[in-house]
Amino acid sequence: MGLPGDFLFDDLPNLKALDSFGEINSLEQLKLYLSYSSAGPTGRPISLLSFLVNADSWPDDAGPFKITNILLHLLNGIILFWFISLIFKNSSHLKEIKHGIWIALFASIWWAAHPLHVSTVLYIIQRMAILSALFSLLGMVGYIYGRIRYLTSPKSGYLVMAMSISLGTLFATLSKENGALLPLFILIIESLLFSNKADSTTFKRFKILSLWTPSIVIVLYLIWAGLNQPDSIVEFRGFTVYERLLTESQVLIEYLKILLIPQPYTGGLYQYYPISKSISENPIVLVSIFIILSLLSIAWVYRARQPLISVSVFFFFAAHLIESTTVPLELYYEHRNYLPSAFLFVPFSFLAIKLIDHKPKSGTFIPILISVVLVVMTAIRCQSWSNSTELQLNWARENPLSHRAQLAAAENLINKNEVATAKKVLTAALGTVADDTPIRLHLIRLTKETPELKANRISSLASLIKAAPYSNETLAATVLLSQQIVSSDSKLNILAMLDLWDAVASNPRFSSVPQNMSKIHHNKAHLLLALDKTVDAVDQFQQSLEENPSVNMGIVQSTLLADKGHYCESIKHLIFTQRVIPFDPKGRYNKKYYDKEISRLIRLIQIDADTSGMQCDN
Repeated sequence: MGLPGDFLFDDLPNLKALDSFGEINSLEQLKLYLSYSSAGPTGRPISLLSFLVNADSWPDDAGPFKITNILLHLLNGIILFWFISLIFKNSSHLKEIKHGIWIALFASIWWAAHPLHVSTVLYIIQRMAILSALFSLLGMVGYIYGRIRYLTSPKSGYLVMAMSISLGTLFATLSKENGALLPLFILIIESLLFSNKADSTTFKRFKILSLWTPSIVIVLYLIWAGLNQPDSIVEFRGFTVYERLLTESQVLIEYLKILLIPQPYTGGLYQYYPISKSISENPIVLVSIFIILSLLSIAWVYRARQPLISVSVFFFFAAHLIESTTVPLELYYEHRNYLPSAFLFVPFSFLAIKLIDHKPKSGTFIPILISVVLVVMTAIRCQSWSNSTELQLNWARENPLSHRAQLAAAENLINKNEVATAKKVLTAALGTVADDTPIRLHLIRLTKETPELKANRISSLASLIKAAPYSNETLAATVLLSQQIVSSDSKLNILAMLDLWDAVASNPRFSSVPQNMSKIHHNKAHLLLALDKTVDAVDQFQQSLEENPSVNMGIVQSTLLADKGHYCESIKHLIFTQRVIPFDPKGRYNKKYYDKEISRLIRLIQIDADTSGMQCDN
């Protein structure tokens, strides 16, 4: 169940490197593959390496990718059981609790079988979240073993704890940046379940250095990020730090609700969450903040008497620190609950096992029944993920305000040649979704009409797009429409499309991001080439590379010039491209490799130029 479904949403842009460099059978190609990613500040190389296991199935079959995710998820469930068992066995704060292994068993089963995690496990790219959780859990297990060893052999105990913290954090962070929170996770476990007054001064210093210091650094960074968020990010995302914090308070309560009251169906990947501008405008924010503060206060006040509740509460909110506070990410994703929910069910499992002690006959069925219900819900949800078309149509119906949900459903139908149905989905969304700009762009692309009518419709969108909120979908839809117009050979439409790109460039929500301006210049150049305005096109191509130094894009642009027979301009642009390698902001490009590749392309294009009788002065 769930295996027949297709690749979805972020799978495609993040996995396209799997076939961008041919078969990866050398260290040089491996470096190129790993450097291609733009996922997060670390590039997430460990996650990228894991996708090579299933590279033979890309992009035709998502099944093997999902099987790997499922196996890793089951492994995480086993490690979670191992870790919780270790806690009950070795924590002096829990020594009076009986049947720790059964509590650990059901808590880990409920976590692993929870239907919410389907949108992590079957969403292929979220192997990143799964691997980050894997290394975090292993780091915590290693720390507990080091803690135990410290009692009999302090030196080796310190070594095991230090290695577990450092390597666990390193590998977890290189899978996904949330892994940087591992020292904070261990600090919560240590402080609430293991710490005592008898700890030596040396051990207390060790905790300050290895747990408190990195945790404080993370918190200070998040505060700094909130106080120093540039205006361009506000324009790009459409919300301020204050607005994000208000909205995330609601989001966190929503997460808790769907975790504690499981359901087989949710809004999926494309949920629209309205931005809260102020507490007075949306009183629910005040209620959400009150609930969060109450939970944290209760967890703190009862930390000695109810450590299991305290750990589950503090761990949940701590694990959301990076993705649900000041970092300007999108507002809502179900997969963000994968690791934060790891300890959420421990108190409930404890209560269920305690009930068995009081009522052995009837109480035994409670944890088993909960397990069965969760498994059935998860099976139902997995089944819905088996049919991508129905899945995305359901998401579109569940999220009528989300243009992303409507577009995803329509794009899936288009890929299956159901264009008429796709147009119905998009037309129904007009005036309903929060921002219908990308919907209108796609409808223009899908509607067959005379060049005059299409040009008028494109022109009518110029004023709308100048004031449109930023969305990746609007930019992507403009690119797709532009590509269609380039191949149409209609001068009227090409001129209208150039004006539309100028309108996009005049919108600061788009133009404030260099990568967006790079796309604007690139697509304008492509249109200008269709008008045989080669000099203007080359100028736009160069501006594109200056905004976002990209050797791969420069090679694509040179190829477009060569395809039009502009061989000399193509060679010159390759030489210009070669100059941007040292200015690549992320250091993605291996100069030796690309110098060799560009020299090879220049020789090939020079042969074409010679064959055509051109003499290039380069």
